[in-house]
Amino acid sequence: FFQAEDGIRDFCLSRGLGDVYKRQDVNKPAHYTHSSIECIDYQRAVLGPEGFVAHCRGCVIKYMHRALEKGETADDIGKNFQKASVYARWAAETVFNHPDLFSKNRTDK
Repeated sequence: FFQAEDGIRDFCLSRGLGDVYKRQDVNKPAHYTHSSIECIDYQRAVLGPEGFVAHCRGCVIKYMHRALEKGETADDIGKNFQKASVYARWAAETVFNHPDLFSKNRTDK
């Protein structure tokens, strides 16, 4: 993978927010990692590729919608945009890793 200067991984499979935000205070928060599997990995496994992409799209909408309203500082506000970007990246990774599910010329729809 390529580690960008801002600490966010470039296009690759990411495991969770702690793996993505290297220099931020969301680095593996306890409430995301209280068991042997990180919450985002559990969601990915339970929802399957199509459900996980839908979940990520919803999170992008949520973080973009409230980005300017949540937080007192530019850093706080910027984190919402970064989180939206992470969820968009996870959705894109899932689509690229499952082209058979997301192709427009599927025969099972």
